[in-house]
Amino acid sequence: MDAPPRRLGLFLCRAVSCVALALLSSPGQAQQGDATSVLVSTPWCHESSTGLSFHTTKLRFHPNGVMLIRKDTEMANGSHRATNSSARWELVAGLLIIHEPNGGESRLPMTVAASGRGMRLTLGKVTYAVCR
Repeated sequence: MDAPPRRLGLFLCRAVSCVALALLSSPGQAQQGDATSVLVSTPWCHESSTGLSFHTTKLRFHPNGVMLIRKDTEMANGSHRATNSSARWELVAGLLIIHEPNGGESRLPMTVAASGRGMRLTLGKVTYAVCR
């Protein structure tokens, strides 16, 4: 059985001037070790807004299996609310498994598109971008 074709992707970290290289089997689908490299290479942000508020969720994956989650809400009246939490994470068979502190578990399909600053990470139905 032939190995799937692979291409080289370059991923840039924003903070400490680091570069991560990963081999992707086909656009959007990463091997498990490659997927881990992509997750930990940069903070991931999802932004949304309504007419009255702006929401940002920032995920930071650490190689030790800890994921930090920061949720910010800015209201049109100038008020701001932020929460921080953490959970354990692992990759199994193309799924990101999040072990929540309350004992719950989320199993999210994961895809990666593009590379560098334009990279997109989709977990389930939510798409994250490299944080600005």
